[in-house]
Amino acid sequence: MARKKKLFKSPFKFKVKNKTMINIIGFMLVCFGLIALISLIGLGGDSESTGIYLTMIGDRLNSSFGFLSIVVPFLIFLLATHFFATKKVKMFKAHVTIGTFLVFASLLGVFRAGSLGNLVFGNLSTDFSGGGAVLILTITFIIGLVLFLD
Repeated sequence: MARKKKLFKSPFKFKVKNKTMINIIGFMLVCFGLIALISLIGLGGDSESTGIYLTMIGDRLNSSFGFLSIVVPFLIFLLATHFFATKKVKMFKAHVTIGTFLVFASLLGVFRAGSLGNLVFGNLSTDFSGGGAVLILTITFIIGLVLFLD
């Protein structure tokens, strides 16, 4: 059989190491976290100088996470630290991040913060009743604290 020719030959050839690509993903997460933080605390001043997109991102975070939305940028920063982990610098272990996310998810549900908190509590209360939902979220909170503090 004859070899097939490519229809389009790219003039650029990129060879990127895996560690470099992982660092790029980490930097992108840090940038997303900074954007989320700036949109929430409104460093631009009034909504006109903050910009349409930052206002839109802040509104979306507030509607999704409620008063716990200020924690989201720090969760993104915590997740980004895992992409910069090398043998020399090991900031956080995976169980700390998992524990933090479990604590955050349980607080979202218990306080019914934002639309995601209502969703978590609503689904659990539909399946297990209101008291059962609070019990499950409390146990999740305790497990998250144990993982975080371990």
